[in-house]
Amino acid sequence: MRKVRSLKREAAHVWRGEPVRTVESEDASCTSEDIPETWDDLEDWVDRRCSGRLVLLPSAVKAARESTFEDIPLAYRSLLLLANECVNMRTRAEGEEDFKTASDRSLLDLGVECGPVGTAVDSRLFKAGYRKLYKGQEIRLDMHLKRGAGFDPKLILRVYFHYSEELLQVIVGHMPSHLTNRKSRNA
Repeated sequence: MRKVRSLKREAAHVWRGEPVRTVESEDASCTSEDIPETWDDLEDWVDRRCSGRLVLLPSAVKAARESTFEDIPLAYRSLLLLANECVNMRTRAEGEEDFKTASDRSLLDLGVECGPVGTAVDSRLFKAGYRKLYKGQEIRLDMHLKRGAGFDPKLILRVYFHYSEELLQVIVGHMPSHLTNRKSRNA
């Protein structure tokens, strides 16, 4: 399965006219330079820095702009982590453990965790918030990056996303606050 993913990754890069990425070659469009302090340029910044690797849905842009989250540069760095390390890790071939190591190191450096969202994605009460349309297909925001505990929207970060095996892209559907679930609904 990993060999198939590696071949898909290489084919996607060739199809887009990009060089095949390795751990040693960081793509210039996904650098951590010029991390914004505001949400003003969010869509353009993602287009410039994460093109072809990360898609930011309008629902995520709207939620970010309406949020009171204070550490905006952390949110941008989290998007870079998803565009770079997450995609590299998901598309790595067998034996390419450097990508997993780089991903783990980046998560630790940012102080964020990556994992499944839990049962809310399938809950009758909450699943609508975790489902989005992308290119005419329903996707499930089944993963998230998270930092902080509790529910203070100024301090905690959540970046809800779906990784498309077909497109080899991260699709971000909501950030930087909690989506509604059993815990956040009662907060």
